[in-house]
Amino acid sequence: MSGLIKKNNKKDPLERVPVPQPKNTFSRDSLFTIDEAKKETKVKKETTTIRCDKDVADKINAMTVILNYETVNELLTHAIEELRTGLSGDQKKEFETIKNVYSKKRAFKK
Repeated sequence: MSGLIKKNNKKDPLERVPVPQPKNTFSRDSLFTIDEAKKETKVKKETTTIRCDKDVADKINAMTVILNYETVNELLTHAIEELRTGLSGDQKKEFETIKNVYSKKRAFKK
């Protein structure tokens, strides 16, 4: 048994491999670079709620899906523009006036 303990194996039991090197190294500069040409600034529009019956809300959501609009806002914008084209000249002026009154009223509350 003493022969087994004293036996000197010249062969390394573990195969040694070279330490792998990373292809890219971390750089804080490359992490936070922003290409100014590709930078898009999104203007976050203020939103509000509109009260309506649940049945009307379901109809609006169904129309949004059927007509492939991404949001209810897009559907309503399209519907309003279609209705505005059918208004007379006086009605269009009145619409703009009333819309401006509501916009100014909302801005005044801030």
